[in-house]
Amino acid sequence: MQLGTAFLRCPETAVPPPYRARLNVVSDDATEVTRAFTGPARGIRNRFVAEMAGAEALEFPLQASIVGPLWQVPDDHARAELMPVWASRPRH
Repeated sequence: MQLGTAFLRCPETAVPPPYRARLNVVSDDATEVTRAFTGPARGIRNRFVAEMAGAEALEFPLQASIVGPLWQVPDDHARAELMPVWASRPRH
């Protein structure tokens, strides 16, 4: 296990509020490897990851350039369902 996810919860990090909120409530089985945003990476499952499951992704960085505008929607709840929330499997 890598410790990067644990450090994302520190108050000094510049993690957006929707990302931080998702990290605080994630369950042990809420992550998966996805190519929906960039390339293969483990993140917390959200609406976008679920809807893109099985879809063919473009090579990096093209996929990110197409989906990146979704990460800027003004509503925090909607943004949390559309943005990548990279995280390892939580260990409690």
